[in-house]
Amino acid sequence: RDPRDEIAADLSQEVIWESEGIALQFEDSTERVTDVEDFVEFTFYPEGGSTGGTLILAQDERETRIVVDPFTGRISSEESDEAI
Repeated sequence: RDPRDEIAADLSQEVIWESEGIALQFEDSTERVTDVEDFVEFTFYPEGGSTGGTLILAQDERETRIVVDPFTGRISSEESDEAI
């Protein structure tokens, strides 16, 4: 058995994450915030950059921001007790 076949099978399955009561928003490089209804797509380039942006997950008084740096492609996260 080739382990690459198992990896390919795992990657071919669609993964959907669902949760009740969590707001998902996207902030672009112009600081415009929009509600995410379907999906957000990030593109990572071979030279290290990306399309960038920030995913904002908020529930009650908590907020987590997942930041994708457009210049380096690095991903970081920030947590807060104050939702937007």
